[in-house]
Amino acid sequence: MKLEQPFYSLQERNPYWSSYTCLANAVIGKKYLKTEIRLAFRKLVYRDDYAKSESEQIIAHLISLSKPTLTKNDIVDTKSPINTGVYEMEVA
Repeated sequence: MKLEQPFYSLQERNPYWSSYTCLANAVIGKKYLKTEIRLAFRKLVYRDDYAKSESEQIIAHLISLSKPTLTKNDIVDTKSPINTGVYEMEVA
């Protein structure tokens, strides 16, 4: 499983973090598949870290964390006159 190595690495560097916190930090922005996250959650997160009734909501949150936060469309072109407040008017 792809998530095991980053999970265990985080867990080793942060021994006081919960297993859920380690998994959440391992998936942030990494574009993991839903199935990978679901399997990792069931295998790596201690059952004492969450209520069984909340597991689906927690997995959905992990999936949302895995999505990249910025895309090319989110990047603002700082040289654009719209972003600098400078506008040129055409005189007819």
